[in-house]
Amino acid sequence: MKKLLSLLLVMVLTLSVVACNSANKNSGAETNAETNKSTASAETPEFVTLGTSSSGGTFNTLGVALCQLYNDNMDTTFSAEVTGGSSENCIRVGGGEIQSAFSAASSVYEATSGTGAFEGNKVEGIKVVANLYPAVMQFPVSKTSGIESLTDIKGKKINIGQSGSGSESQVLNILKSYNISTDDFDAQHLSHSNAVDALTNDKIDGYLISGSLGQSHQMTAMSTGKCNMASFGT
Repeated sequence: MKKLLSLLLVMVLTLSVVACNSANKNSGAETNAETNKSTASAETPEFVTLGTSSSGGTFNTLGVALCQLYNDNMDTTFSAEVTGGSSENCIRVGGGEIQSAFSAASSVYEATSGTGAFEGNKVEGIKVVANLYPAVMQFPVSKTSGIESLTDIKGKKINIGQSGSGSESQVLNILKSYNISTDDFDAQHLSHSNAVDALTNDKIDGYLISGSLGQSHQMTAMSTGKCNMASFGT
């Protein structure tokens, strides 16, 4: 049950988060429609940066497409920025470095509650504006690795995501439920695209990644004929 709960926690909705802004309320004299219009115009940002993920990741692909759509239909200029993913996005939105971002729900929870990867470093000033899609933990492995399930990774070279990323945090939570630590295998900290290259060139035995089904990275890896999807067991 503990393992099942851990897996369900990573199959959560990916969220869109933005920085919280508070506006001073005017009191006293009555304002007319023209004044309200001018105020609204003045508060409309000229530029908005959307934090995504590494190049080619689902967040990045979606962010680039959304920004193009926004730019075609709005006066504000939107820009999709390549980042380290969920955890970095929460930190940068909370710190005011960027105005909006995508993040895994688990990372938003940990950031705003000061738990998990954000233990003792609670992030203030962010809010969720939309949920996007369910993220699924996937485990592509080399056919020659001998790995059939997560319990077979001991002594193997496995990529768990970039240090401090949302993917890494989710992977570590799952490993903990299986009583597996990073001392039990050779943990790598590659980006998603570099992990695919490493796997298909026999430099690692597999990688764990949380993302949408049909993600380009997994499609690329599986199309080589060198990889299988390992299970998480029971």
